[in-house]
Amino acid sequence: MNAALLLLALTLGQADPLRPAPATTSAASKADAEKSEEPGPFTLSDLAAGAKNDAFVDEYLKDKKLTLFGTVQSIERFAGDESVPPRYRLVMNRLGRDERNVDVEVYCYFAVGSRKDLSTLEPEVSKVTVEGKCTKAALQGAAKGFSFLLALEDCKIVPTPAFLQEPVRGPAPAIIPNVVDPAAAPPRLPAPPPPPLPMQP
Repeated sequence: MNAALLLLALTLGQADPLRPAPATTSAASKADAEKSEEPGPFTLSDLAAGAKNDAFVDEYLKDKKLTLFGTVQSIERFAGDESVPPRYRLVMNRLGRDERNVDVEVYCYFAVGSRKDLSTLEPEVSKVTVEGKCTKAALQGAAKGFSFLLALEDCKIVPTPAFLQEPVRGPAPAIIPNVVDPAAAPPRLPAPPPPPLPMQP
């Protein structure tokens, strides 16, 4: 049976049917595989969890291109000095209220050309995903815990992945008033009479 299959394959100009075909990977599939190995967007809680591990900082943060998701605390005009052109600084922070007690502060620096995108953000309300290169990752001791400082340069706002987006809420239900206008209220039925008292012997 195997000889017959082999003969048929050879006559059709195909490879040996009993031997698996060599795996072919296109450039697009290689790029997708490499992209899937990159860490997804970090949250400030992720940074707090890994901040005390120097290997984590060196492997995933320092001098790497990062994607970070968080709530905008403030957007400031940042003049810099003579060697650095004017730009904008978006600040995110997280106070350590959990068992790790790590405060995280992130500075994201944007070129002046990003002003239009930044102008739509509302401090302490807007949640965004920022991409930029990590130029500083420093863990500093504090009186009650630690403070982790992260700086990202050449930042841009990128789409937020679906798993980090808040679910879209439907329309709010109609408000049912709990105070009824006495004139519009239906008339009350009289209270039922009390049951008769048992007869005394």
